[in-house]
Amino acid sequence: MDTIGFDTNLYISAQVQQIEDMLRRPCDKFYMEIGGKLMQDRHASRVLPGYHEDARFKIVKELGLIGDILIAVSAKDIVRGRIRGDFKITYDKETLRTIEELRQRGLRVKYVVITMFDPAMEGQDLISSFEDELKKNDISVFRFFASDNHRSSIFSAEDLEKNPYVDFSSRMVSIIAPGGGSGKFGVCLSQLYHEMKRGIAPRYFSLGAFPIYELPSDNPVNLAYLAATADLHDSLKKDPHTPESLVTEREIENFIILNQLANHFGEEGRYLREIKSATDMCISSLSRGIVNAEVVQREAAAEIARRYIRYKFEYERGEEAKETVDRARQILLML
Repeated sequence: MDTIGFDTNLYISAQVQQIEDMLRRPCDKFYMEIGGKLMQDRHASRVLPGYHEDARFKIVKELGLIGDILIAVSAKDIVRGRIRGDFKITYDKETLRTIEELRQRGLRVKYVVITMFDPAMEGQDLISSFEDELKKNDISVFRFFASDNHRSSIFSAEDLEKNPYVDFSSRMVSIIAPGGGSGKFGVCLSQLYHEMKRGIAPRYFSLGAFPIYELPSDNPVNLAYLAATADLHDSLKKDPHTPESLVTEREIENFIILNQLANHFGEEGRYLREIKSATDMCISSLSRGIVNAEVVQREAAAEIARRYIRYKFEYERGEEAKETVDRARQILLML
């Protein structure tokens, strides 16, 4: 690469400041959902030339912010054998690889939640085998059940009662996942519910990756995010409560649900009620690291084309749905 488009040190400095400001606020427990990948984020390093693929790991580890680590992985992804493209391994294997990678870097994962579990789903043997492998590594494993109630129109806080409570010893809890759509926010919702039911007043925030809220929806960087998550069929919109900011449809829905959950409780929900919009849920300084917009946009456009070609090959091998290919093609035509 002749010219970098992103300064990782600028990004880390700005992001550290944001997190430190957040952690100075009073509360009993922090839940931090880490967007994108905690480490080895090769999508970010391709789209933002100059981005160090372990930048978010450096931020949280050097500041001692991680606390307890929980990995969320979807039962649906385990059963269908969903593959992480960068390493060409399934999400269950990626979870085990991440646990070992973090151990080698001096951090221990103690908890894994298998999300979106349905006792009637096929592939129970695959899930049980994965659980056995985790338990051999002294990992506590929990099953969180599939729910249709993670939609604001029918959300019921009591529906979270059926999920077990994960009792963390640390004030800070970091939620990570092998990829998008793994159910991290659902895990946070369930934990926040159980914490408040026990008289604890928690805070929640997401350490953001993409999209970059300050950039327009048709910027190649944000289109590259949509291409990377084409299987989720998400879209970008203006935040209804913070119109100058761009958020995903899922984040708008998540904010409404989080607000409903906070209002279900009294004093225990006071810190969650300080979140006034979908934008407020996330802290991200990625835009501060962009030093050459032309380079970044060029590489983001190349990433969209690369994703489209990859999805086409995966569809031909029976590994991806046609709807994902069609969505990626639609995004490519937006350039």
